[in-house]
Amino acid sequence: MSHDFRIDVVTDGGPPASATIHVSGDFDAATVPEFDRRTGDLPGTAEAVVVDVGAASVIDSSALGALIRLRERCNAADVGFTTLVRRPFQRKLLHHTGLNDVLGVHDSPTDRCR
Repeated sequence: MSHDFRIDVVTDGGPPASATIHVSGDFDAATVPEFDRRTGDLPGTAEAVVVDVGAASVIDSSALGALIRLRERCNAADVGFTTLVRRPFQRKLLHHTGLNDVLGVHDSPTDRCR
């Protein structure tokens, strides 16, 4: 089965230094290992991490777990964390799972939270 998945990690030297992770396609159990591999060194030197799942067509429970793990690493390093959503199904999923606050969900990059 083909998993249309792409992850791009863009770092910005700041100040403040930030890392933005753009996820597109199927973000699921088959693609979480790639997400974990590509984000394993974050938060690193970043002062803020933003995960943009706006282009994700699928987000399953494995993907939510990966986001939570990254959020926990950011919390431990006192690094800000925001998840950007753009599609109604993404908002509903995170609302119904109670993860809006945990994952710092926002609709636009200007709404970043700590």
